[in-house]
Amino acid sequence: MNSVVSIENISKKFDKNYVLDGVTINIPKGSICGLVGPNGAGKTTLLRIITSLQKADSGQVNVNANVFSGLIEEPALFYEMNASQNITQQLILYGLENEFNPNDFLEYVGLEDTNNKKVKHFSLGMKQKLAIAMMLVGNPELIILDEPMNGLDPQGIISLRNLILKLNKEGVTFLISSHLLYELEKIATDFIFINHGEIISEMTSEEFSNANK
Repeated sequence: MNSVVSIENISKKFDKNYVLDGVTINIPKGSICGLVGPNGAGKTTLLRIITSLQKADSGQVNVNANVFSGLIEEPALFYEMNASQNITQQLILYGLENEFNPNDFLEYVGLEDTNNKKVKHFSLGMKQKLAIAMMLVGNPELIILDEPMNGLDPQGIISLRNLILKLNKEGVTFLISSHLLYELEKIATDFIFINHGEIISEMTSEEFSNANK
């Protein structure tokens, strides 16, 4: 099995409390991997370590992707600009402003009709999709999302779910944390269950289905 992320014996504590304790996991290449656990289980800390936003106290992290992007907190967007201007800023950052049309990225995620509407007036679902569109400028092999369904209305959840499935079919690997197992069941190919900073179990979606018959 080719792994896009390999984590071995990661531990992290704040003060004297372990948030992660000896975590070892592998994220299969081409998968949609659901990281499932209740609030406070250690999901966000683990994702922050994978994306280098935080350092582990011990253990090893290997990310086998040339480019990867993570949305761990509030999307880093230019709220006084429209969607097209946001994409343009990202293209400039990558030196690609003369090679791509911003509207192509917006059309891909379903935001082509936002026109001159400023991002500060977007719904949360629209902001999530714009953030993913900005990630796509870098042509990532791996996208990491922390609780992306939180705060979305039912239509926003469906729209984001379809976008994730669409990107996965084109070869993008996803690592998605959530405490909403019933949502991840609809898209995940693999599951990792975490609680109190420890991995409880890892299984494929087929193994999960068989275990819950």
